[in-house]
Amino acid sequence: MIISSQILWRTVKYEEVYIHSYDTVKEARESLDNYFRFYNSERLHQSLGYKTPQEVYLNEIINKQEEIIHLKSLFSVLTMGSTLNLSSLRSEKRALTLVLLLSSVKLLSY
Repeated sequence: MIISSQILWRTVKYEEVYIHSYDTVKEARESLDNYFRFYNSERLHQSLGYKTPQEVYLNEIINKQEEIIHLKSLFSVLTMGSTLNLSSLRSEKRALTLVLLLSSVKLLSY
């Protein structure tokens, strides 16, 4: 989810800049750095379902990693397909499910 830069800067101004008076550029920079750490890791955002941007970002990374792990396991099943004996499966339904699964993985690999 992308936040509009106008909304971000309005929030920064009202929640940080307007309520502080900075004596030096260094002080302003440090204060803004602390604010952005808070903004990304502690402040809940309505547009993100009352989660922090950090939570949303990390969940997306975890979901992608889980998808990669899942695809790798499917690929390993596909690569052992030549040694897989379908007659060892207990039912035709399981065999059909496996064939459909392998077919979909082959389509994804092209």
